[in-house]
Order: sequence, then structure tokens, then C-alpha cells
Amino acid sequence: MFVGIDIGSITTKTVITDQDEVIRHVPAKEGIAASCLCDFIKEIEGNRDEGILDTKQVLKASRIALLVQEAANNEQCNLPID
Repeated sequence: MFVGIDIGSITTKTVITDQDEVIRHVPAKEGIAASCLCDFIKEIEGNRDEGILDTKQVLKASRIALLVQEAANNEQCNLPID
């Protein structure tokens, strides 16, 4: 499924999937989702706020979560993370 999202607005998102016949405009959820997107855009622009996770930290945490899930799926434990 293809999903296209316009990140130009914080209050409304423009969305279209391969199952849609027309573009939809949906209200953006308040809170963390919009905050994370804003933080990511600030980082790209070089204006990252102090104390905010950067992309490197987020990708590392995601990688660790995937390794832990893979180990659980394979009934393994005590594996190195790095």
C-alpha cells in the first residue's frame, strides 16, 4: 500500500493511498506525532533544540528493538546488541 503525506501543515495532513480515489485531508493528531515530525524537520534544518532526540539516536533505538524482537522470535537470549 502506498501512502503519501504532505508534511507542510501541522493541523491538517493530505493523504492518499493506492486504495483512495481522491486525496483526503485529515486532521493531524496533536501531541507526540506532530512534535516528533517538527523535531525531525528542525534537525534537518540544523535548528535542533537541546535535549531532543536526534535521528542517529532514534535509528539506534529502532535497531536495538528489532534485534531484541528477532532474538525473541528465535527464542534466543544474552545476545550482544552492538
